[in-house]
Amino acid sequence: MIYLFDKDGRKTGVEKIEDRFGFGDKLGSPGNDKFGLKGRVIGYEIDKKGNKEKFLDKSNLIVYNGRLWAWHKLFNYNNGILASYQPFWFGAGKAGVTSDGSNQPLVPNDHDVDLYAPVIFDAANPAYADMGKKKPVPQPGTFFVTQDIIALIYSIYIDYNELNEGGSVSLNELALYLSPTDGVNETEFLMLSHLCFGSKTKDPSTAYQFEWWLYI
Repeated sequence: MIYLFDKDGRKTGVEKIEDRFGFGDKLGSPGNDKFGLKGRVIGYEIDKKGNKEKFLDKSNLIVYNGRLWAWHKLFNYNNGILASYQPFWFGAGKAGVTSDGSNQPLVPNDHDVDLYAPVIFDAANPAYADMGKKKPVPQPGTFFVTQDIIALIYSIYIDYNELNEGGSVSLNELALYLSPTDGVNETEFLMLSHLCFGSKTKDPSTAYQFEWWLYI
């Protein structure tokens, strides 16, 4: 059984679907599971000179709402409440690591509906939603197809002048969000996937690029 949750964690719907199709969250060999949805995120830190350094390459959790959406898309189930939803937005947060100073990433939960501590990209930017906490995901994504792999790739970017609360912020979690529209007045956001990683100090001297892979 797969449940649908709203942004406050309340159960709002039930889909009577057995989760037997292998909707996974671990980076592995996508070709081994015909119906599996697996996530991978590759991250790059970019300095002011444009030098790019890879610092992240790991799996991310596809939460329950994301699995339900994937089921709709994979099997052309167009009569459900998620038929019009797309991954139009992403967010960033600062509470994705343990509080003991070890900088160990937390393990996201299947029932996560939002980042643990969302931060504002740019409250003054009219293109952003949710008071500046949701930034548009460039559309459409790019399909990557080989004999063994089918993947949908979204490329997201955090600019030098973003996420600089009080001069800097500890960046350590990201999320993709589904919504029915990409309008700036959108208020319905369902988390698709959630990623936590070791903190990176985000200040005006750094920008970040992330390649978000969804293996189908």
